[in-house]
Amino acid sequence: MINFFREITFFIISPLCLITAFSAAGLWLLYSSKLNSAKLMISITFLSLVIFSQSWVSSIILYPLEFGFTDESEQLETPEFIWTPACYYATNGSVPEISRWNECSLQRLLQAKILSEQHQIPIILTGGNFLLDETVNYAIKAQELLISLGMSADGIVILNEGTTTFTEINALKRSFADVKILAVTSATHQKRVAIMLADANIQAKVKGVDFKSSGELKPFVTMPSASSLDNIRKAFYEYMALLKYLIFGN
Repeated sequence: MINFFREITFFIISPLCLITAFSAAGLWLLYSSKLNSAKLMISITFLSLVIFSQSWVSSIILYPLEFGFTDESEQLETPEFIWTPACYYATNGSVPEISRWNECSLQRLLQAKILSEQHQIPIILTGGNFLLDETVNYAIKAQELLISLGMSADGIVILNEGTTTFTEINALKRSFADVKILAVTSATHQKRVAIMLADANIQAKVKGVDFKSSGELKPFVTMPSASSLDNIRKAFYEYMALLKYLIFGN
């Protein structure tokens, strides 16, 4: 159910939904014989598609999330744990195990493994039963992946609960409130994670992965890109989630 509402939200706030609405309005005006208004709306639709499908435009929208973020928490002397929040794992279909993992899940988990080996400290995994198949637990699947990549089970701590970032951090706070944590999450997600960790009084630094843009602000023109539309959708979702947290606190 959580994933259903998430997908509905993703669609509503996506540039493609806006473009579709403009197209429908243009067709309605054309059907109503309001030719001048129809031409204007069709022009707006075309212009919106051209603008939102440009990689530079998506980079500008993503920049405050991915590169404008500054972790203002004090520098950790030495982290005691690596923590990475859940992303997604597909439970449907007949595909190889590795293909079930979302890109953001793989990047978060692999970076966490690298940092764990670098600092010689354990990884904390959170994430409960929020997947399409609610009998499958995300954190347990993440543990299985890390073990298959050579990690020892002794170096992995499972907190197999939490269906949102907020509830995952609550689970983290109950068991690890007094330790120094190095958090690994998606670049678009890092600002919200840092704010939530600070509000939970958890000493943490945040490292971003899974960047959706290069951080290039100098204008450039490319062929229209479907990935730009999707990246803008993800940016809009994160801005809305951040605003929701700042207003409602969850």
